[in-house]
Amino acid sequence: MGELLGECLSDAGAWRLDLLQSKFKPGRKLTAYYRLAPARPSPPTAGEDGVRARHLAVTWSVDRQPAASAMPGTGRPQPPFERLVTASEDGRIVVRICPDDPAMPQLPRLADPGHLAGLVADLCGRRFATRQLTVDTVRYRPGQRHVERVRLDGHPWMYVKTDRDCSGARAVAVATYLRDLVGQHPVHAAVALPLGYVAEDAAALWWNVPGVPLSTRLRAPRADGSVRAVAQAGRVLRVLHESPTGPESLRDRGGPEAVHVEAEETLRAGEHVRALLPDVGPAYEDAVEQVVEELDRMPGEAAVVSHGDFKSDNLVVGDDRLTVLDLDRAAWADPARDLGKLLADLHWWCPDPSAATVLGRSFREGYGACDPARWGRARLWTALFRLRMTARRLPVHDVDWADRARGGVADVVEGLRASRGS
Repeated sequence: MGELLGECLSDAGAWRLDLLQSKFKPGRKLTAYYRLAPARPSPPTAGEDGVRARHLAVTWSVDRQPAASAMPGTGRPQPPFERLVTASEDGRIVVRICPDDPAMPQLPRLADPGHLAGLVADLCGRRFATRQLTVDTVRYRPGQRHVERVRLDGHPWMYVKTDRDCSGARAVAVATYLRDLVGQHPVHAAVALPLGYVAEDAAALWWNVPGVPLSTRLRAPRADGSVRAVAQAGRVLRVLHESPTGPESLRDRGGPEAVHVEAEETLRAGEHVRALLPDVGPAYEDAVEQVVEELDRMPGEAAVVSHGDFKSDNLVVGDDRLTVLDLDRAAWADPARDLGKLLADLHWWCPDPSAATVLGRSFREGYGACDPARWGRARLWTALFRLRMTARRLPVHDVDWADRARGGVADVVEGLRASRGS
């Protein structure tokens, strides 16, 4: 990989690689995502891409990949980079440097401050000189999704999100609808403010939300702030679930087949767990099967307006309110799914069972009274999401991955066993 990086960057030795994430698909490929930064960083200067960190993706494939070539037009490499993509002689190792992505040719445009300045002017009427914009990569996932942070000199930041489908358009429409809805209730919460959606670039633009993600608070929880924030999360989620109507763009993900779709996704997420830990794989699969069987036997209820990805990373805690982010998965769905997602997330950030229990109780109190069957289903959704989080969130490259994966699956299995009294 070092040799390939040297083909893209003549002074590769002067840069360091920070591994951000790895993804292993048994029998197919291993992908690693890195942050590339100067080994001895100097203060960034507007317009000097060379001093700022860049992101890259490296894929090792079982099968030979198509020939890689640099993207044309605005995808041309800028100094100090000589190429944005290269591959090994056998075609099984491919290195891509942001903004290269043949599946999403709009990314080079969205990395161009001049192009972004034009989009901002079109969407909100504010005009900025190109030199006033600084673009940084937050997430670089070729073929999937990209997120950029745009710093506007003397003005609030914004974020640009682009993906391969129209989920950004849905997110903007849902956010616009829910901002009005949430604003009508005294829940000390809000919904992220979009600038708008640009169909030509498949990009949604959002104003930055002041504050810190709830997940940051949960890493070092205080009895006061974390408990209050989780209660706020329950209150604002109840507002969504009680909405009698929703935007036209809202998809339907309700019905008895929904849990089977989620179960299949959880099994796919755990393919590497079953391959690398054959002693854990059967327990993982059995737990998924048990959740599906129990949910199939339980009475359901009408689908409601749901967030779709209600987790602490998507909840920003400010001075006096909680702001809800990332509505691209919003849909008509079982309300217990949202409840289970956040409860699983609380377990993830608070491995101490007693702390997770306290926060879960606060979330439930904030959400308010409802049919007990909803919380019964939420318990099972929690188990399903905890399995998926174990598979997706634990970095497979970490030296303690095996122990943590075993422990995560065992905790879910034990919880399911205890809940059925056996």
